[in-house]
Amino acid sequence: MAGVMAAPAGTRAEGERPAIKIKAAQELRVEVKETKEAVQAEVKERRETVKQEVTEAKDAFRMKVKETEAKDAFRMKVKEMKSNDENLGGLLKARQEEVKGQLIEKKQEAREVYKESLEAAREARSEAKEQLKTEVKKIADQKKAATVLRIADQIGMVNEKVTAQMTVAVDKLEDMLARIEARADVATAAGMDTIAADMVAGAAREAIAAARTAIKEQTAKIYEISFDSEGTLGADVSRVRRQLADDLKAVRGKVAAAQEAVRNVLLALQSVPGVDEAGQ
Repeated sequence: MAGVMAAPAGTRAEGERPAIKIKAAQELRVEVKETKEAVQAEVKERRETVKQEVTEAKDAFRMKVKETEAKDAFRMKVKEMKSNDENLGGLLKARQEEVKGQLIEKKQEAREVYKESLEAAREARSEAKEQLKTEVKKIADQKKAATVLRIADQIGMVNEKVTAQMTVAVDKLEDMLARIEARADVATAAGMDTIAADMVAGAAREAIAAARTAIKEQTAKIYEISFDSEGTLGADVSRVRRQLADDLKAVRGKVAAAQEAVRNVLLALQSVPGVDEAGQ
């Protein structure tokens, strides 16, 4: 009975090579496609970020021009009243009301930006939680799984609560700076040298803007808990908690810097001789 002859080893190897090459080519095409899509997504995201930054810069510039024009008009009015020996107390009060109105407008804009960041963060947190629910199915201990989900929620809520508190703190600093600058306007128009206060006031406005930007970016951050195995779960959760603490500490530093900058404006104005009598 004739036996079936096996194909030579060399022939099999030669037949397998084209299949291997085809598979490698297919994998390469998939990888190139995924890379291209990732780059396109990154470029699109960057364009949107730049567009948003340009819009915010334009809005900030318009607001600055508006405030400068109002300040110049106010100082001219003070000079006119002083030349006519009119009482400046009422004008100071009017100026404070004007600045208050400008602040309300700025606060509304800032709150809208904060609200948008908060809503986007909540949506992203919800998506991350759904993914985490799938991940924790790998954990045999259901109590541990439930604890991980609860901690993930807590981390998100802590970030939201602290950034909200810092937003209120920055609002108060902006109010304080506006009142100080209103006093400086009266003092300047009354012939007092407030150039030192004016210089540090500019730095204070920049510090407040930097604090608001930091808060906005922190509000948008998502802290995802990921782990390779149940054995590394504790360390992975601790790592995310530390990251949140470090990030919040950095933002608090920005708020503290803004607070110090506003304090410097107040001290500079208080050092002007007779400033307390200006506007009376």
